[in-house]
Amino acid sequence: MNVCNYCGVELDVEMNYCPLCGHKSNTPATSASDIKECIEKESNGTKDESYNFDELTQLQKKKIIWELSSIILGSGILVSFIIDLFINKQISWSKYTITIGLFLFANISLILFIRKRIFVLLTGSFITTSLLLLLIDWYNQNLHMGAKLGIP
Repeated sequence: MNVCNYCGVELDVEMNYCPLCGHKSNTPATSASDIKECIEKESNGTKDESYNFDELTQLQKKKIIWELSSIILGSGILVSFIIDLFINKQISWSKYTITIGLFLFANISLILFIRKRIFVLLTGSFITTSLLLLLIDWYNQNLHMGAKLGIP
């Protein structure tokens, strides 16, 4: 476990930047005044937001993209669910949004983390797409299109 040279926060092995002060984890503190300045900035609420996306590792970039996409999809799912409950007092049209949001989340996860294993990626994508088609047909009480297209 690494420790930030400026503020003393424990860092994970994969971290390039300190989450508290924003300095690079491998940059040594030059003097006690730098450490004091960093602590004062943090106490005043002004952080040095000098993160550079290009300096992150591939795994860190994938995690950031995955986190952002899950926040966006999750908020879209939650908002549509809440609106549907307030308007219709039941789940009616939001089940489509929830299903497609979960489908997109599963496929984004597959693409980001299983990119190198093509067979597993294609198999997982096929399974999620088949489930999406079958669920949409089940919502419509009509299992013809999803059964023909989703199950070979």
